[in-house]
Amino acid sequence: MVVLIIAPENDLHAHAVKAQIEREHKIETLILDFAGLGRRFHIGFQPGTLNGITIRTDQGTISGDQVHSVWCRRIYYPEPAPEITTANDKIISKRDSREALKGLLFAFAHAGLRCVNDPRVEPLADNKPLQLQIAQEVGLSIPQTLVSNDPQQARIFFSKLESQAKRIAYKGFGHLPDRMIATQILDQQAVARLNELEYAPVIFQEYIKGEDIRVNVIGDQIFGARIANCSEKVERDWRLQPVQVLEPISIPNGQASRILELIKRLQLDYAACDFKLTPEGDWVFLEVNTRGQFLFAEISAKQEISRAVADLLVRPK
Repeated sequence: MVVLIIAPENDLHAHAVKAQIEREHKIETLILDFAGLGRRFHIGFQPGTLNGITIRTDQGTISGDQVHSVWCRRIYYPEPAPEITTANDKIISKRDSREALKGLLFAFAHAGLRCVNDPRVEPLADNKPLQLQIAQEVGLSIPQTLVSNDPQQARIFFSKLESQAKRIAYKGFGHLPDRMIATQILDQQAVARLNELEYAPVIFQEYIKGEDIRVNVIGDQIFGARIANCSEKVERDWRLQPVQVLEPISIPNGQASRILELIKRLQLDYAACDFKLTPEGDWVFLEVNTRGQFLFAEISAKQEISRAVADLLVRPK
């Protein structure tokens, strides 16, 4: 039996969970970096049965029926080899490698293996507007929000929030492969460039003042932590704090139930959720990160999140 972790070879989260599985459960765990297809490993699969799947690495070959579960921790697809020089061949190599690797994950999920998260539904669950809509449906509070590439609509939304003496935060739909794109506070410089909005939609939201809360959900377990050292300089996005100090926080039962219902409706096994806790005690949902980081919370807030992920991966589905 093998637990398969899809992640870069140097991913600390992958190694932490691998160590937990092998130490506590005595189950072989393989970290597979999809970017290494063709150089570090080869695949083959015949549709229909798990034993028709093979993954060959320098350490040996495993068949699909040996795989117990899959954790899609961080997926980076391969780039074309340097030997490929023509533009069309590069396109074909990149596309076909990606599609074959996605097909491998789909085959595991379709066969009923536990995939954290299920690759067939995670792209939908990762959509920020959908997250906000479902969060509102399950009873979570959300900021006043506009998703738009229309400068005219944006100005109307700004005027509305300014009349309420509210500041405005804005962000994109994700990050670049090599760096995070932080949430920003709208200022006059950004307003002056508003006509550029038509090139790509942006998420505008009422800025919520309060403590930053990270909630990690693994299966039916839930871990809450507050960012205890967020300075005013990085209030727009606590991830810009060079070193985060987190403290465990108790999540009210009603709030925890709504969070679990949100994750259930998104069909996720793992999620890192961001909230604001206002001075009045209101929990305001911001977003779900389907592959969010958790080691900083584990270390600082002393929460056994790696163990929870490991236990989930070895549990029968």
